[in-house]
Amino acid sequence: MKVGDMVRVVLEVDDGFKEHHYGRIRQFRKADGQNYRRKVAKPHSAYVDLDHAVSGRIVPLAEITPEADDFEIITDYSEVHRGAAEYMDWYYKCLECGGYAYKPAEVKVIHKASGQCVRLCADCNTDNRRAQLGHSMMWDQRRNKEAILRLIEAPELIVGPVDDYDADVYRQWADVFPYLVPERAADLYEQWKTAHVQR
Repeated sequence: MKVGDMVRVVLEVDDGFKEHHYGRIRQFRKADGQNYRRKVAKPHSAYVDLDHAVSGRIVPLAEITPEADDFEIITDYSEVHRGAAEYMDWYYKCLECGGYAYKPAEVKVIHKASGQCVRLCADCNTDNRRAQLGHSMMWDQRRNKEAILRLIEAPELIVGPVDDYDADVYRQWADVFPYLVPERAADLYEQWKTAHVQR
């Protein structure tokens, strides 16, 4: 890692939630938190300017992940444009360039933690754009905090009867945001789906 690299750090926030934040390394620090006056030697931590936080953070290097490690980048043309014909088009356009550019996507970027993806041209496949995709999981978590907390407290809510409105809402929500479902509720829902598919 070097100064200017886009990285991901995990921050603990209220209610025991952990958020994935992306930002750039501004400087490296010694083990005592002090700045290096001359040459950087065996840095212990780094000051990271975070995109969506009030201020940056000093984070141990062991807790910093290069943003590239969080994404799978597919460049095979047939894989990048798989399914485009379903939308009456020969190829997917670059999401970042906008509808009027008509530039075809050259890469498919998948955020490993959430499974969300974007298709981009080579020029738009930047660390900033990938960080935006990574941040979408944080925004989803913030918007759905109430549902997550309820399923942490009572995971059985997701496996209520088929005609139970609330249970149906939780199941539909889990299908849209599988990466946000608490582990116990996810296990129960998987068992529920298996039992109901076999009927």
